[in-house]
Amino acid sequence: MNTINALPFTYFDVLKKRHPELFEYVNKEIFVLRQKRNITPLTSTENLQYCDEYIKTVINLFINYIKSNSARMGIGYVTDNEIINLFQKSEDFKKLLYETEINYLTATNFELFDKKTFYINDNLVEHLAYTEIDTISEYVCPPFDCCLFVYTSPIAIKAFYKIQEKQENIDLNSPISVFIVNTLSEQGERIIVFACWHANQWQTYSYVKRQLLIRKDWTVKQMLKTDWKDIYQENLEFSEFAVDEDCVFYDDGLLFFRMVVNSIIYLSSNEPDIINCLSPSTAIKKEIKRYPYAKRKILKQEAKSVTELDFASVGSRLGKIIVQKPQPPSESSLSSSEPRQLSARFIVRGHWRNQPRGEGNRQRKLIWIKPYYKGSDIVALINKPYDIK
Repeated sequence: MNTINALPFTYFDVLKKRHPELFEYVNKEIFVLRQKRNITPLTSTENLQYCDEYIKTVINLFINYIKSNSARMGIGYVTDNEIINLFQKSEDFKKLLYETEINYLTATNFELFDKKTFYINDNLVEHLAYTEIDTISEYVCPPFDCCLFVYTSPIAIKAFYKIQEKQENIDLNSPISVFIVNTLSEQGERIIVFACWHANQWQTYSYVKRQLLIRKDWTVKQMLKTDWKDIYQENLEFSEFAVDEDCVFYDDGLLFFRMVVNSIIYLSSNEPDIINCLSPSTAIKKEIKRYPYAKRKILKQEAKSVTELDFASVGSRLGKIIVQKPQPPSESSLSSSEPRQLSARFIVRGHWRNQPRGEGNRQRKLIWIKPYYKGSDIVALINKPYDIK
């Protein structure tokens, strides 16, 4: 998945394919929101005009499904109210309502902010996984107040499942879609909300939501360990961002969210590698008119199987992590009592350098120092796809 035009089916595409009725309500919602002019990212569906109507539509679809399968399920004939009373306390029904609300909120935000999409290429993910988060939290500023990051790297997918302590039977061929919202709390502090799905056209494997607080005196490490219970200890229910167990993200989830946060920082650094790409679906639709009817039918089906999103490909021209060959010992080093060469290979982590610039060095430019491998044990790397420097 490292070619530029290889953006896979994102979770937004999944919603379009599975729930086309969702966007009838979302489009009406966006029309109302844009009439208000003061557009900010949404953090709940509480004041949305058409969300309840959509939820009723989903419940009706659920009722019709139960009715059509009642004999097979051994239920017999039941009324609509009986079905609701029978299932409303079940975990599956609660999950359905929760996912319906989350999907509505996600689709509305993403459409409202013009579907800004970034494909974080696999080689860049490898670099960012070995880049320290050694800068201040204020530098973590997404390129848009709402956007989508897409990851296909096995490193990212495996790190995602460490949050749930699962490392077996993971689908490494389906991408992770991370919808990012940058907004303010009622206290005026900046908050970044991450809604993460691992899914493909046929199945949704997992969903994780995490909110991080940005404070002027915090480092990125402190931000990644945001403890909402501690922050709102006097009035926990006041915060819509409170979660039951923040600690699950501190260790097992730290690597995944460190990569996502480093992706955000990378986009605002000195020279990010970004290539703007049109959706393959757009190109296919343009080609359709050139072909006879039979071919058009095939192309229309093909257009439905690829993403409809235009996107920015990030880090596609970045190579693998560099291996530095050891330098031959000089005469002075041979006569020195110091060790003449490194006896083992190890990785030197990347980091962020806040470089002064401008008049009086009053301005700052964020420089990315890439990670690299160092040491004398190069033989073990011969059959691995690393570049030798």
